[in-house]
Amino acid sequence: MTECYPFFSVEPAPIGELRDTERLVALWRQQASRCGGPPPVTAFDFSRIFINGDWGYRFVICADTEGDDHTFLMYGAQFARLLGLPQAPDFGAAFRRQLPERYLPLFTEGCGEAIALGNPARINGFVLKYGQIELYRSVFAPLAVQPNSPAGLILGTFNRRIGPRANEADAVRKIHNLLSEPFRADGSAPIPGECQKDGPEAEPTGSNR
Repeated sequence: MTECYPFFSVEPAPIGELRDTERLVALWRQQASRCGGPPPVTAFDFSRIFINGDWGYRFVICADTEGDDHTFLMYGAQFARLLGLPQAPDFGAAFRRQLPERYLPLFTEGCGEAIALGNPARINGFVLKYGQIELYRSVFAPLAVQPNSPAGLILGTFNRRIGPRANEADAVRKIHNLLSEPFRADGSAPIPGECQKDGPEAEPTGSNR
């Protein structure tokens, strides 16, 4: 049995570090300022989601605003690897049938929060898998849709790493410290921080090193 313990984080990234969650929020706000509200899909260059790098951790969700049949429209290779998803999204299957059970509350809550707020929702936290702690960072940002549309669009990013065992004496301290550091899924190095300027967007630059 697994448990999910998400919590909302509004703390800025440390000076000198710009995580992908912060880069995505900054990019969304840049485009929202130009559009006067949540930006449309056309404001972003989604070809980069299929290229290794920061966009590989990102995803786009078609959120069912009247139920729970949320579906993935696209996601990067790193995102798929982290969650054990197929290389290409299954448009006919709701993500509740695809995501690992321990992450379903995170993605369901993230979609709901982003739509309700009309702004990006940052959710950092951890889940348990057979006593092993997995830490994650994520952002869910709403995109513009037609008025009264039964579906919403969510642009997001997700990353995770393995943390301490739940029964370790200093597990709480380790969780706090690890969530304050840049990380990759394998824990070997920070998330890539180099950004390129191309297409209709000019993504903020930064480094996780």
